[in-house]
Amino acid sequence: NVRYVISPEAIDPTPPFLREVHRGSGVLYENLLALPRVMVLGAYRVVTPGRAILDSIATGQVESSALTLLEQDPGIALGPVTGATAEISAYHLNDVTVNVTTPGPGILRLADAWYPDWSVTVDGKPASLLRADYLLRAVVVPAGTHQVVFRFASPSVQRGLQLSIASLV
Repeated sequence: NVRYVISPEAIDPTPPFLREVHRGSGVLYENLLALPRVMVLGAYRVVTPGRAILDSIATGQVESSALTLLEQDPGIALGPVTGATAEISAYHLNDVTVNVTTPGPGILRLADAWYPDWSVTVDGKPASLLRADYLLRAVVVPAGTHQVVFRFASPSVQRGLQLSIASLV
C-alpha cells in the first residue's frame, strides 16, 4: 500500500500503475493501485496460521480492496457496504479517530501497524481489535454513522512512568 515511490532515475519502461508526478534530482511516482489509509470492507476470510496470510498477500491471491484476511472470526454477517465512507478526523501518535458511515455492517480497516497494546472503541464503547492482513488494525462496525477511536495504551509504558515518578519523589 505504498502511495509514492522515489527512484534515483527514471524507471524505463514505467509500469502502467505508476504515474510520474515530479522529476528533479530523482523521480517521484504515484502508485495508482494504492488503497486508501482507511476503508470499510464487506468481506473477510479467516486464515490460520497467521503467517499464511503473508503468503496469500505476497502471491497476489487476495484482492485487498474488497476482502481482508483475519486470524480470528469476528462472528458477524457483513451487510452491503457499497457507498460506505471512512474518514480520519484526527491522527495523533497514540490515537486515531475515524468517522464511518456504512449502509450495512462492515469491517473498518486502518492501514496502520497492529500491536496488542492498541484498543478500539466504537461510539465510546469498547470493541474487539482485529488483526487484519497480518499487519493492520481493524474493527467491526455496525450499519449507520459511527465514531471509531483507536488508542494506544501500553501497560509497560504506564508502569515505567509510575516507577520514574516514584523514583523522582
